[in-house]
Order: sequence, then structure tokens, then C-alpha cells
Amino acid sequence: MSLSPPISKVDFIKEILAQIHWRMNKHLPAKLIYMPLPTTLYIELTNACDHRCPLCIGQVNRRAKGFMDFKNYKILVDEVKGHVKEIVFSGNGEPALHPKVYDMI
Repeated sequence: MSLSPPISKVDFIKEILAQIHWRMNKHLPAKLIYMPLPTTLYIELTNACDHRCPLCIGQVNRRAKGFMDFKNYKILVDEVKGHVKEIVFSGNGEPALHPKVYDMI
């Protein structure tokens, strides 16, 4: 049994995106519009928030509060460069609370 040579992280991400794209579209008849790959990446920089909005799901969130590691953020952004058109800071927290938010913008 021979092993395949290792692939780069970028090629790995491309393969995952291609598989997701194929799985999203494999059941569609040829006459329907073919769905493109996602163009937006949503990232939760933190789940910490200093607001107390009454309807926010963050009020009942049981996860420990934390911040995305800047190194992991850079790796993620570098890997999707050229594949997405925009990155949105979203999620259950207030992105402006992240200590490195200005470096991330």
C-alpha cells in the first residue's frame, strides 16, 4: 500500500471547497442554476460581549468566553485568499472587543 504525497494547506482547502460545492449541486437537474462557491467568510473573533441585548442568544451561551488566536486568524485568511470576496466578523460576540481587531481589519 503506497501513501499519497502530502498536499499543501491551500490545496487541501481547495479540495474541501470543491467537495462541498459538488455535494451542494450533485442533486440538481441540469436545467437549474448551478450554485457557485461561497463568496463570504463569516468569522467569530470572540464570543465575549459587553452588551446585554434582551433577545441575543449570547445571553444564554454556555461556552467559555474567549478570543480567536491571531495566528489562527492569519492562517485562515491566507488560505481563503482569492476564494472569497469578503470576510465578515460575526457570531455571538462583539468583534471590537478583540485586542487585535485593528490588525485583523
